[in-house]
Order: sequence, then C-alpha cells, then structure tokens
Amino acid sequence: MRELKRIRGENALRLEIAQQEQQLRALACAGFGPSVSHVSLDPHGRRVERASVLEGFADPDSLFVNAADYIGEVGYGYGPGQQSPWLSTRSDRQDGRNRPMFATETELAAIRGAARLLANYNPNAVGILEHLTNYTIGEGFDYKCVDLSGGRDELARRCQRVVDRFIDDNDFVGDVDAELFFRSRSDGEYFYGLWHQGHGRIEARIIEPEQVTEPAKSDDISEWLEYEGADNWSFGVHVKADDTESIHGYYVQWTNNPQDWDYLPGGKCPCYSPPSGSACWVEHAKVNVSRKITRGLSDFFCAQVMLEAARKLLRNMGTGASIQAAIAWIVETAAGTLPATVTSLAASQSAGAYGQQTQQGSRSLQTARYDPGTVLYTPNGTQYKSAPMGSANAPNFVLVYESMMRSLAVRWQMPEHMVTGSAANNDYASILEAGSPFEKAVRRKQQFYARSHNRILWKVLQFACEAGALGDIDFPTLKQAVHLVIRPPRVAVRDRLKEVQADQILVGMGAMSPATAAANDGLDYKEEVADGAGEEAATLSVPARK
Repeated sequence: MRELKRIRGENALRLEIAQQEQQLRALACAGFGPSVSHVSLDPHGRRVERASVLEGFADPDSLFVNAADYIGEVGYGYGPGQQSPWLSTRSDRQDGRNRPMFATETELAAIRGAARLLANYNPNAVGILEHLTNYTIGEGFDYKCVDLSGGRDELARRCQRVVDRFIDDNDFVGDVDAELFFRSRSDGEYFYGLWHQGHGRIEARIIEPEQVTEPAKSDDISEWLEYEGADNWSFGVHVKADDTESIHGYYVQWTNNPQDWDYLPGGKCPCYSPPSGSACWVEHAKVNVSRKITRGLSDFFCAQVMLEAARKLLRNMGTGASIQAAIAWIVETAAGTLPATVTSLAASQSAGAYGQQTQQGSRSLQTARYDPGTVLYTPNGTQYKSAPMGSANAPNFVLVYESMMRSLAVRWQMPEHMVTGSAANNDYASILEAGSPFEKAVRRKQQFYARSHNRILWKVLQFACEAGALGDIDFPTLKQAVHLVIRPPRVAVRDRLKEVQADQILVGMGAMSPATAAANDGLDYKEEVADGAGEEAATLSVPARK
C-alpha cells in the first residue's frame, strides 16, 4: 500500500511538471523567452530543474537574444532544402484558433500579458495608444435617434431619452468608450456586458478577457442551455461546431471558484438560457484577426520587439551621456608621477572628502568647488583634458533609433512626429491632409467602433422596448421607425474656410441640415439657436462668388 501511494504521488508530480512545461513552452514559442529548461525527477522521486526557466521574463529591461532573430522569425527561418515548420493546414483556424500566432488560451494570455506590459511601461507604446485614442474617440461620438416614419417624433424622442440615460448612468461618452478602445488595441478585444435592471435601465460592466474561458464541463452547460446540435466552447466562445462565426454566447468564469460563473448570450445567434431569458447580453469586439478567429490579437504583437529595443537603445544612450556629462575634465599627470603625489594633489585642491562603501570596504572621494573666475595652476607636467561629453558613435545611435521609430510609425500609419516627438522632417500643414494614410486609418477604425456602439445601443433600446418603456410597440417595428445615427469626431480640419463653405453649399441645396453643419464644427445646434444664433442670419449676406 505504501508503494502504491508513492507511485501515485510520483505520477501526480509528473503530471504537474508536464502541465507546467507545456505552459512555459507556449510562452517560449510565443516569443517571450528562451527555450524551457528541462525538469525531471531523480531516482528518489524528487523534482530536479537543470536550468532556469524563462530567466528574466518578468524583467522589462531584459532583452533576449534569440537565435531565430538571425535565421529569420519564427516559422520563416528555414534554409535551402528545409521545410517550414509552419505549413498552413486546415486545422490552423479550426475551433477559432489562430496558428501560428496562438492556438491555446495560455499562448493568448502570454501575448496579452506582454502587450499590457508595453502599454503601461514603454513610453513609446503609451504615446501611440494615446494618439490613437485622441484621434479615433476624441471627446466621444455623438448619438442621435432620428424618426424615419414621418410621424413618430415622440417615439424618436423617447428612444433618445433611453440612450441618453444609458450614456449618463454608465459614463459611456468620454470615459468608457475611450477605455474600450484602449483595451481593444492593447488586449486585441473587449467584452462589454449589459444587464437589464428593470424599466429599461441598463447596468453595463467591462468583462476581463481572462474571465472568458473554456468551461471545464462544457457538455453539462450545453445540456443546461437545452442546446440542440453540435457546439464548440474553445476560448470560452460558444459557437456552432462547424461555424465559428455563428456565435451563441460566452462562458464567463468570474473567480477561481468553480461555482462562480455565468453564461452570457451575445453574437449573431444568441442562445438564451431558460432562467435568465433576455436580461443580459455581451458585445464582443475583436481586432487584428479574421472573422473565423474567435479572439482578438493585440496591436503590439508584431511591434513588441522593436518597441522594447528602441526604448532600451534610448535608455542606454541617455545613461551613457549622463555618466559622461558628470565628468568635468580629466587630469593627466606627467609620466613617472607617484600615486602618493597624485593623491596629495587631489587633496590640496579638494573642498572636502566623503566615504563611499565598496565590496572591499570603503574608499575616500574628494570634492572640489570652483567659483566664477577661478584660475587653476597646475604642477609641471600636468595637463587638463576635456571630458568625454560626446561619442563618435552617438549620431549613429540616433539614426538607428529614428529608423526604428519610423518602422513603428508604419505599423499604425502615423506621421513620423507622433512616434519620434520631432516634427523636423514633417510639414505639419500636410500631415493631416485628406487622403493621408493616418487619417484614412483612423476613419476606418471609427467606422468599426461606431458599428460596435450601434449594436450596444440597439440592445439597450431592445431591453427598454421589451420592458414597455417605449410604449406599445414591438422591437421590429421600432427598428423600422427609428434610425440611430452615430457621428464620430472629425479626424482633422484641412482648411476651415473651405469646410464651412462646402457645408454652406450643402445646406443651401437641402442635402444637409443646419444641425449637421453645426455638429461638423463642434457646435450644438439647439444650444446655439437658444443663444440667438439665427437672429442675425437675415441681416448677413453671403458674398457672391466671382
């Protein structure tokens, strides 16, 4: 019996070691550390680790040198006659995986963790995210409910009150919307949950991506949901077994307590559980992946090495320059001068001495003070040389740093000054001109997030409609009668006079309302009219075009 217990203990320990090795191997494959060290058991069943595992992984200043960097990136470093280890297969994107980037939750967590470290520690990454947020979200989108039926103005006003109440109750505009954007670029996705509290009021919460995970007993949950057919729960996303785009909902494990979980419906094909009905819903927005991939990928996945290398290069240049600048000058004594003479000379010119601890004990350091107009007299054979304030290699380091920053700017189609902090090589008047890569990229992002916000607000209106807060009307009829207009902020103003003249022409043609023209200039039309904006319109004449 004692022998059986010993064997069972060894097997349990081997299983634990195998699981840890698998997780660490996933981290190493994701590019976040060297190869995993070998862990085994000695003849007595004790754990033996022959090398350190992921040494320095948690140290932001540790920059690993990977042999793969010299033979090519992971999956591309194969020579003549060698087959690539990452041949694409039919199973690469099966069950929502994204090989060779990530195939398990552990690999995805490693990518997300490294990205979060960059987003909060690397100043260039922080600046990039701030720029993207400022230009894409700005002070927040504008949300308006517009009547489409030509006779339901009151219904549109009720919908507007529901939307405004949701925005106010959940600090959505100018706060949560910016956080959702930040999370999507850093984590590669965001989960935004809505819970109906009754009478059309919604409480919203951001769900951490780590909490959306594959359930341990997915068959039991499928049975609890009364789901008919084959399904899949990979990465915590409930989908049809043969169609990862048909999303039914999400499994959320709130804490480590196995009983503390929820099933939250969402996606195109929500599957509601019998107890909860339609009282909750999740909006999941993911970026940098194709539709069949169930989880998103961080913006920093392809830029993390360059971001850290640039930061360390700049840090090392600054450290070296500060050390060199601390040396006022160098005194070169004549050949054959005894050490005692040098010590005596330093002491004679010293204003005081202080002790400094060393590994061998302590040493005495001399300090000196030179008032303005001080004249120095040097003993025979003594020379003063200038300090190493600069280096011949420093300009080359700066060029390398700027090249790395330009490479990072390409990743986000940003003007150079946004990542380098220098506008020396940019004409700012043309940086944000219409058609520029950055403006186009930001506009495309704005459309993506506008669609996500549109889904959120329509679900809010659906909850209110089903609760009777919008009167006696069903939801399909509501969607036909009311249009939700979402207007993102302008990315840039090219020529303000031309913009105003273009808006004026459109208003005169009847193709644009005065309210829209005012909104294009950042004005609230109702507030401006209340302040008397239209009173002097009749007295003003527009100059005739020549």
